[in-house]
Amino acid sequence: MPDLVTVRVSMFADPIQVPPDEVEALRSQGLLVPDLEPAPAAVEPPPTATSTKKDAS
Repeated sequence: MPDLVTVRVSMFADPIQVPPDEVEALRSQGLLVPDLEPAPAAVEPPPTATSTKKDAS
């Protein structure tokens, strides 16, 4: 019995456990949600620059 891998899939809110061979199938279909890098942080500009300007003014 293969070990299960916990992955995030766009169809489900919670992470699910799938066999390792299923992970590649999900990835090839573009269904995997990358967990390693937070998406909001990559999209939004860093808040430090704006907050510093607000504090100074």
